[in-house]
Amino acid sequence: MEEKRRDTEKWMSYRVIPEYLKERIRRFEDYKWRETKGTEEEALLRSLPKDLRLETKRYLYLDMLKRVPWLNIMDDGWLLEAVCDRVKSVFYLANSFIVREGHPVEEMLIVTRGKLKSTTGSHEMGVRNNCCDLQDGDICGELLFNGSRLPTSTRTVMTLTEVEGFILLPDDIKFIASHLNVFQRQKLQRTFRLYSQQWRSWAAFFIQAAWRKHCKRKLSKTRDNENIPQGTQLNLASTLYVSRFVSKALQNRRKDTADCSSSPDMSPPVPHKPADLEFAKAEA
Repeated sequence: MEEKRRDTEKWMSYRVIPEYLKERIRRFEDYKWRETKGTEEEALLRSLPKDLRLETKRYLYLDMLKRVPWLNIMDDGWLLEAVCDRVKSVFYLANSFIVREGHPVEEMLIVTRGKLKSTTGSHEMGVRNNCCDLQDGDICGELLFNGSRLPTSTRTVMTLTEVEGFILLPDDIKFIASHLNVFQRQKLQRTFRLYSQQWRSWAAFFIQAAWRKHCKRKLSKTRDNENIPQGTQLNLASTLYVSRFVSKALQNRRKDTADCSSSPDMSPPVPHKPADLEFAKAEA
């Protein structure tokens, strides 16, 4: 460790690296040392014969990968083992950017430890600065399943803590997609709907819009009940009952949906439904 640290310091001095970058490099090297004890794991694994490499990676990674929801669809043992062979372990310091909004998505990250924040500065889903958290088992970069060309990220993903995970490159994603049958692809689409942040945001807006619509209908019905014709023949007991019902309904309406009743026309529009995963035609 000391020898490597001296080599790193010499290199940073020779390249005139700014002090703030030097500090980040030092912190990353210390963090990586704590996790790997100085062993270049990927290089070591690549140097092994195929059968020994597969068995070793299966021992190291398979249990962690099985905890990832979208990998549960791979009931074919060999396919999950092939994914296990293709993943590469990665480490990130806190406050590191995984991908920035508007930049191409070059890899898919599978989070195995740590927390991240996913935000958008555009008007995605009709709201600026839509934000959500990612944690163990979540993924970032699922847009790579949509085809062969690198998609553009619609969100910025940043680490909140030290993060450990696996990455899959576009060629790895193509390999996985090309070996999924129709049933597995349908399950994959449903799984991404359940765990995708875009789908979660859309579902939240859809539920809110449905609730506002329900409140608006309820308010309209309550107002219709208020406008009972004066000539209607009602006895005193019925009149009191209707009056109390209307009063109670209006009170509940103001309490539960004050934001809707105050300015129903100011409600944000229902956003467009996110697109499902579309596999490349060449892989279909």
